[in-house]
Amino acid sequence: MLKYFLTFLLLSTSNVYGDDIQTRIVGGQDATEGLAPYQVSMRVTNSQFKNLHFCGGAIINERWILTAAHCRVGVDPQYVTVVVGTNLLSSGGDSYPVESFVGHEDFDTKTFFNDIALLKVSKDIQFNDKVQPIQMATSNTPPGTQCLLTGWGFTDRQRTITPDKLQMLKAPTISKENCQKRLRRAPGFVITEKHICTLLKRGKGSCQGDSGGPLVNDQKLVGVTSRGIPCARGYPDTFTNVAAYQEWIKSKMGK
Repeated sequence: MLKYFLTFLLLSTSNVYGDDIQTRIVGGQDATEGLAPYQVSMRVTNSQFKNLHFCGGAIINERWILTAAHCRVGVDPQYVTVVVGTNLLSSGGDSYPVESFVGHEDFDTKTFFNDIALLKVSKDIQFNDKVQPIQMATSNTPPGTQCLLTGWGFTDRQRTITPDKLQMLKAPTISKENCQKRLRRAPGFVITEKHICTLLKRGKGSCQGDSGGPLVNDQKLVGVTSRGIPCARGYPDTFTNVAAYQEWIKSKMGK
């Protein structure tokens, strides 16, 4: 398992301006209990990396989690569990073993195109007031839409403080053209209709480590956290557009 997880970490630390492109929340606040009952924590569960959170995801039904494809790279599903129903990394919630982890077959590790994946747990997730699936968006999210981003991770731009509590941040979307223009200096960032971009002022936004997490508007899952230029430097953060992958999702779930 060590070699698998080290491979994942090496991929996750590809440099953009000397920083890696994983995403975590900076400038947010503690999420209230039950705010995001669809949020999951994906964790490595062997003795070397006991209960180590490495990615987020969103519950879309009793057996399936939607997350990012780069969370799948180098990771053996037999060593992964999904924790639901808690805002804390240190305690609470219920754990579910992973049965399968299906990354998009055309995911590109250099450009992060098709950065979407499905994770199937080995038994039905039990729903309650703290654990609920979220409906997926089926139409594109227009610029200017206020969205909710949740996740665990560094809460400072220096990447030294990792919160125990789930963090939340509201972020407006911007147009694909505006996003591409603002990312023109960043190698490998090509924005298409299969992306969603958000933009916040310097000091707020995403940073390292919690990719795969949900971007939500009007109680619908619109995006999967993919990549950005850390941390909170006033550049757009990019997400996989869930609406653009509905056919792929249905085909992999056998529907």
